[in-house]
Amino acid sequence: MNVKLTKFVVALAAGALFAGVALAGDDPTIPKDTRAKAQAAMDAHIKKVIKTNNGKFKIEDKVTKEVLLLDFDNLHSGLVRKSGGYVACADFNSTKKKYDIDFLVKIGADGKAQVVKQAIHAVDGTKRKGYLD
Repeated sequence: MNVKLTKFVVALAAGALFAGVALAGDDPTIPKDTRAKAQAAMDAHIKKVIKTNNGKFKIEDKVTKEVLLLDFDNLHSGLVRKSGGYVACADFNSTKKKYDIDFLVKIGADGKAQVVKQAIHAVDGTKRKGYLD
């Protein structure tokens, strides 16, 4: 194999590898203990909101100004760094639409993880810009 072809194949493979990581929404460099704390904080936050709202997840849609009462589907396992914390998304639904809600978790100096922000990332698969800024 000549040198140009070898470089091309290596570049193509590297691009595919990094594209897969980006599309998956997961940062494999986040330590396991940090990942576990962040995921546990998100899970606890979702359960608390659902418990206080008769089995529904209550959130205000900042775009439509509606208060939504949603059913929880699942919390994604992928975790990324953003805004000085960690973000993962969860799937929710209403009788008419599907919602992708992102949760920003920050870990304090005491080591405790807490959800500090939540925002609707997508509605029926259509992503929103600037949703968690």
